[in-house]
Amino acid sequence: RVAVVGLGRIGRRVQGLLEDSGFAQPILCNRTVRIDRKDNIRPLDQLGAILSQVDAAVICTGAAQPILPSSDLAKISIDGRLVLVDIGIPEQVERADLPAAVSLAGLDKLTQFHRDHHQLAEANQAEVEKLIERALVEYQAFCHESAFSGILDTVQRHHRQLVDEEIPRRVAAGFGYLPAEAREQLQGDLKSIVLEYTTEVFRTIKETALRDAQEASCRDES
Repeated sequence: RVAVVGLGRIGRRVQGLLEDSGFAQPILCNRTVRIDRKDNIRPLDQLGAILSQVDAAVICTGAAQPILPSSDLAKISIDGRLVLVDIGIPEQVERADLPAAVSLAGLDKLTQFHRDHHQLAEANQAEVEKLIERALVEYQAFCHESAFSGILDTVQRHHRQLVDEEIPRRVAAGFGYLPAEAREQLQGDLKSIVLEYTTEVFRTIKETALRDAQEASCRDES
């Protein structure tokens, strides 16, 4: 039982690796959850409950502050042991005063593990360099995407306000003469339009961040 916490570019790759390996069908958790994905992705405010149900969790959010203080971990009912793999930058799990049942591996431990167990052969060097180049582009894209975080948060906030408050209020106020089924259909159609617009904005920002990162990488190489 493995949770993947944070479903940005890195989190999705972790999810894919777990699913492709057949090692686990991951439980997915993210700060924001699209309306049409609520059945598949659990919100971050359920993280405590999720961690009490799994054997391990990969934490790969991009929060500026740790999302898992040790005080919160101490409150979680852990069956046996819980392994946390923190690959966030900055660190997403508070290191001090971890409960005895929690084992934590960060990027430093993963790097050392790689050095101890996988000596790179010269024959693999070209492939490794390609992987490094791709990782650098993805990291630059992540940095560029972070610059848009304020815009993304604003869009997400307005999306929730429209879907949860404005559309139901305006449909009830302006179309009360319609049968209940027709009002529900109208409300659903309006929410779908807002969702499509929000999704397109998110996609455009992510593609822009990736394109900017690739262009910056090309400039660095030249």
